[in-house]
Amino acid sequence: MLHIFIKGITIGLITGMPLGPIGALCLKTTLTNGALFGLIAGLGSCVADSIYASIAAMGLIFIARFLARYQHTLRIFGGIILLVFGINIILSKKESEQEISNNKNLLKSFLTTFLLAIANPATIFSFLFVFSSYGSKNIGHGVAARIILIVGVFCGSFFWWVALVSIVKVFNNKFDLGNISVINKALGSVIVFSGIIFIISTANYKKYIHMQPPYIHSKLFELILHLKPHIHFYKNR
Repeated sequence: MLHIFIKGITIGLITGMPLGPIGALCLKTTLTNGALFGLIAGLGSCVADSIYASIAAMGLIFIARFLARYQHTLRIFGGIILLVFGINIILSKKESEQEISNNKNLLKSFLTTFLLAIANPATIFSFLFVFSSYGSKNIGHGVAARIILIVGVFCGSFFWWVALVSIVKVFNNKFDLGNISVINKALGSVIVFSGIIFIISTANYKKYIHMQPPYIHSKLFELILHLKPHIHFYKNR
């Protein structure tokens, strides 16, 4: 069972590693509100990843197909949320320490990243890809083995966020409010750009979708785990 848990940790690290809009949002939260809020923001992404990992590991293909059918709508929804958040960050005025303290909200930090992560169903294709490539022989047929794998995915993903937040915390002490404001606006621009990409990418979806993981994930799986694409079903939108 230990080797299954370690595989889960590795998969969680890989899926959490690319620094996209959620990573930018987590960095912004850490810089503005502190390490605890950054960790809670990362936790929202971990929970979303774990939900998608559970769907893939438990073989709930009908849910995966449903997500494939409506991923066009979900990605537009996610893109709009990113645009709103990014523009809000760019246009926001530099806050005093008292204003920052008054605006702190752990639940908001969690829900923001959770909703953004859950609105990107492409993540589930990463898990379908890696689980199908490993096969039942390597993962295990029992429910217990799959639960251990899912827990490993969560731990690996959360470990990545802990490492990221810890690094930001080290440098955060060297920045004053003016520096943090400039960095936040740069991160806001990254989030806006990601939102635009999310929305534009929906125009390229065809009637029949070949379910593939995000390009970065597939390359990391191939490089680190030596796995080749192994998802062959299509979904009619």
